[in-house]
Amino acid sequence: GRERPVVATGPGPAALARLRCLYEALVPHFGDAGDPEPLYSYRGDHTRVFDDCEFDGEDRPVRLRLRYPAYFDDGDPASRERIEQLLHAKAGRGREYRFDWDEEGNRLTVTALEPLPCDVGAQRFVTAPGEILLGITDACDAGRTVPVEGEDGGRDAPPVLWRTGARSTEPHLLVLGEPGSGTTTLLRSIALQALEEGELLVLDGGGTGGYACLAGRHGVLAVESDLAGALAGLEWAAHETERRLAAVNAALRDGRPVPED
Repeated sequence: GRERPVVATGPGPAALARLRCLYEALVPHFGDAGDPEPLYSYRGDHTRVFDDCEFDGEDRPVRLRLRYPAYFDDGDPASRERIEQLLHAKAGRGREYRFDWDEEGNRLTVTALEPLPCDVGAQRFVTAPGEILLGITDACDAGRTVPVEGEDGGRDAPPVLWRTGARSTEPHLLVLGEPGSGTTTLLRSIALQALEEGELLVLDGGGTGGYACLAGRHGVLAVESDLAGALAGLEWAAHETERRLAAVNAALRDGRPVPED
């Protein structure tokens, strides 16, 4: 019969070199000179460590499963963090990774996550009362999906939700980020969703003007974009909050319905 060409299987030379590099980098953390049969040692056999490996077209790992010795303190968050930071640097920066520790089996699975979608803009999201959609996450980290509209039409996506209201365990939200990181875009989206259930006072002491699009909308009490206006708005909000709380407490004390405002 005809001779069939040999088809190469498994990692290529570049991928094997990367595995070797990962192995050598892990030796100081997983190796022990007192271990008579160490899994990790300089010039050791890295094929004993990696159980399962997948690579992309650029020979960067997409999924790795590696063994580590039982004496490694995998219950210590600091020890885990050192390993995760090292693997993130050596496996290829510019991507996010998920680290799944199997403490019982002494296995660590590293998975490169797919980039999150960038085409979901502010819209009327389908959420329950008291829920604000902050963004889209990975399917493995969410227990539900919500319908969203993107550039390619409608689809279901796993959301990151912030729950507000009387039963919320975290009713306050702090958003931090460097200029250009998207904090203003996130806050605008939160503001538009919050208008469905209440009123809004926007205080932008930085004077960026990023919230001018909210001015004049129904339910927006004011949009202050200078320091003096922001301070005045903050003082008014404090007094108004005290007034509303006093009105609610008085109504509850007298057995009357709570006023809507």
